Amino acid sequence: MRESLLRYLVCPRDHAELSLSADTRDGDRIATGTLRCSACQAEYPIRHYVPRFVADDQYVASFSHEWTRFARTQLDSVNGTDISLQYFRNSVKRAPADYAGSLVLDAGCGTGRMLELFADVEATVIGIDLSYAVDSAVDNVGKHPHLHVVQASIYDLPFRPATFDFAYSIGVLHHTPDPERAFRAVQDVVRPGGDVGIRVLSKRMVGGVNLDWIFPLFLYRHVTRRARPDHLLAFLKGYVPVACSLRRIPLVGQFFRWLLPVADYHGVHPLDDEQLRQWNILDTFDRFSPRYYFRYSDADLRAWFPSDRFDHFERGTFPVSARGRRASASRT
Repeated sequence: MRESLLRYLVCPRDHAELSLSADTRDGDRIATGTLRCSACQAEYPIRHYVPRFVADDQYVASFSHEWTRFARTQLDSVNGTDISLQYFRNSVKRAPADYAGSLVLDAGCGTGRMLELFADVEATVIGIDLSYAVDSAVDNVGKHPHLHVVQASIYDLPFRPATFDFAYSIGVLHHTPDPERAFRAVQDVVRPGGDVGIRVLSKRMVGGVNLDWIFPLFLYRHVTRRARPDHLLAFLKGYVPVACSLRRIPLVGQFFRWLLPVADYHGVHPLDDEQLRQWNILDTFDRFSPRYYFRYSDADLRAWFPSDRFDHFERGTFPVSARGRRASASRT
């Protein structure tokens, strides 16, 4: 971390100020050290340039494994595409450049896929994640002086209320134990007049009826989410190519699309064969492995942005994505 980050951090227990003790430095970056709360005297270590406000990765061990194995797969700078940029834009109907001069929170930064989009934007951006993906994130983006990475729980953010100009959580909240509570935690650290943007997984709705229950994925997950991440990943390396091939067989392919859930980006993403293979395995793992896997409708999401808390609401281009503007202090 850099000392400039300290001005934004507080103890997640009591929101008191933190003091910094640096053990080792690498230029202007603190590689190891300790943050100490001025009130409760709690200590939080800094390891591998990352301040750690949690003792372990709790319920996201599968993501720790995933983002160590696929640390750079989804970075636009590595795969030579603008997939992540378009993902961001289609989720929140804004571009990173729209937040130049702002203080921004990435709630669930993973390996820094979205953080990287702000590399050339004059904004201060802090990414938090519960998983050990933070180690990959700081390796990927930590050298940019205005991009910061913190390991913390979304339910106990180490920031004061009304701190950020913009906060986003894209593809993350549905993997938490209580997604709506997680959303409220994110919105609480955004100032009145600031923006909150999110995207969550969408239910399969037909005529107002949720049909998720007829898809085998939710049956398979009773087993796969309990599997060791390394064992599941080894299985998926064989399963994913076979499932993708079967799904493309004329006529019977529709049956296999139902029977064999898999991420298949053939003809969707402009990736070479190896990139496509990695991406398909990664996103299939992301469906089978998480402990929590909630899905929502557009109506569900709209209820998260009540008019007494938000004075503007706009749906994203993607299903079940949106951006809202926090109402002025007089309305909350």
